[in-house]
Amino acid sequence: MLRRISILILIVLSSNQILSQRYIAFDSRRTGITFDWIDTTGGTLLSGAMVRDDDTMVVHLPFTFRFYSTGYDSMWVSSNGLITFFPDSAAIWRNHPIPNTASPNAYIAPYWDDLRPIPAGTTLPRPAIYFKTGGSPPNRWVAIIWANIFRYSYRRDGITFEAILYENPTGNGKIAFQYLDVEWAGSTAISFGASATVGIENRTGTEGVQYLYNSPILRDSMRIEFIDLSSTHDIAALGVELFPVTPIPSLITITPKAIITDLGGYDEDLAKAKITIIGDTAGIIYQESVTFNIDTAETNLVPFPTLSFSVPDSYTAVVAIHHPADSIP
Repeated sequence: MLRRISILILIVLSSNQILSQRYIAFDSRRTGITFDWIDTTGGTLLSGAMVRDDDTMVVHLPFTFRFYSTGYDSMWVSSNGLITFFPDSAAIWRNHPIPNTASPNAYIAPYWDDLRPIPAGTTLPRPAIYFKTGGSPPNRWVAIIWANIFRYSYRRDGITFEAILYENPTGNGKIAFQYLDVEWAGSTAISFGASATVGIENRTGTEGVQYLYNSPILRDSMRIEFIDLSSTHDIAALGVELFPVTPIPSLITITPKAIITDLGGYDEDLAKAKITIIGDTAGIIYQESVTFNIDTAETNLVPFPTLSFSVPDSYTAVVAIHHPADSIP
């Protein structure tokens, strides 16, 4: 009698990550990414020079910040939750998805929305934008802090967030966004990023990392990091192939193959892949490890030893990758 065995293929990616050709984004739901708020103490007030809605101000950096392989010594800070590296269109208030060749481009968007830092007869804490620096060479950083910022159409409460740019003399600098308070009290329809763009984009608008576009997925005390892939060791399993080789009425034989890619900037030798196949009822029926080599930017199929089994069940295959030098395990 033919007994049915269903195979569930589980695509395996590191949790809470978003990829582009050069950057990867992680948030603080991932182990190792920790919210660490930089307050305004000792910072320089920028918004005092911003006297209009949709305004910008140039900030000169204490180090050269490399972004999409181009070095910048200054940047333009927008009242609309945006940092650009060119003055053209830096003050645009209407956000759009990433990537997009329309202006602005070459930007960092911790919370791009129609914001308003200029107080208008409110008794709430004064909206303000600050610039702050820290660290010592070659580990300096700069932070732009938007504190108690109104939305243009909603001035009964403010939100507070920041962008931090980290020095990296040998490659693209790390970028972090932190969110202290992203809810406009009494207006959840526009809170948590519901009408904003969060992410980064290159000079031509052809590449970027979009964390969100008009989606309310931010939370208070949250951190997002954007890391340059070319400066990392990073191997990832993208999925598993479990094609039957010799189906028999009471037996199935498969050769599991992991789809593995090298996302980092280095060729990797002697990496290890471990596969576990688990039945909903039977539990673990198979567990094997293999060693493999992979070059940067390659995606390869890595085979495991053949498996034969006959227990009718639904199965899940999980692949884990290990390499001692992996920067983003």
